[in-house]
Amino acid sequence: MLPYLCIRPAVTNDLSALEGLVTEVFDTPECLRFFESHNGQAVPDICSEHALVAVQRNPIVGFILFDQDEFLGVVTGIGVRVTHRQFGVASLLVASVVDKLRADGLRVLDAVCDTHIEKCIGLFEKHKFRALKHEGSHVLLTRRLVGGSNRGDGFDV
Repeated sequence: MLPYLCIRPAVTNDLSALEGLVTEVFDTPECLRFFESHNGQAVPDICSEHALVAVQRNPIVGFILFDQDEFLGVVTGIGVRVTHRQFGVASLLVASVVDKLRADGLRVLDAVCDTHIEKCIGLFEKHKFRALKHEGSHVLLTRRLVGGSNRGDGFDV
């Protein structure tokens, strides 16, 4: 793990740096094609209320973007600065968003990944997401945030 690494909710003052990092991370043909086909735009929307950032000392080195309603959360983007990859930053971001959304009372967290970005799928599978649906070059991964295997909470995925 990197020294001085902190995962925290994004604040309004982070938006400029966060937008720059999101653009930098997703500036690849695969990512641009995925977001264009999935969202109709080249990069995901950024809202400080729906973002966690990884910070090492001062600069933002990673992010996870999500949307949520009262039951369901959806990861809309995740990325780590090239210089900080392979240090567990993305894994810590996923674990943090799972904890945050579970604490907010959400029941399910979904993520849609491009099948060409195998590391992304592996990251979510490592955190107990399971593939629910394959559609073209996209895979929908999902994870229950509440309830056990008996599904006694009345909510089924």
